[in-house]
Amino acid sequence: MYQQQSPPQFREIRRLATIKRNDPGKSPEELRMIWTEVNGRPFLSIQWWVRSSSGQWELWKGRSCSIRLKELGDFANAAGDALMEAVRYDAQRTEHYAHTSMKGRDSN
Repeated sequence: MYQQQSPPQFREIRRLATIKRNDPGKSPEELRMIWTEVNGRPFLSIQWWVRSSSGQWELWKGRSCSIRLKELGDFANAAGDALMEAVRYDAQRTEHYAHTSMKGRDSN
């Protein structure tokens, strides 16, 4: 006999971050990181929201993911590695532009 399952019970515990993205010519968007429970199990929900033409924030269908509790450490390590890469990239860019501007002054 088929037993009908009840729909999952979602509960937003706390919004951890809202990262705003306002590109010219596009509707405003937000990346939201939310500590959530589904049927009593915690996880990190990463959701992409967009402001509709009516002004309401709407979850962008197909643009979200969940990080399970057991995956959170690896996710945090990867985010830390990405931050170090960004710092390294920024330092290289700054050094490149400093050398470029120095060459321009040396030739005068």
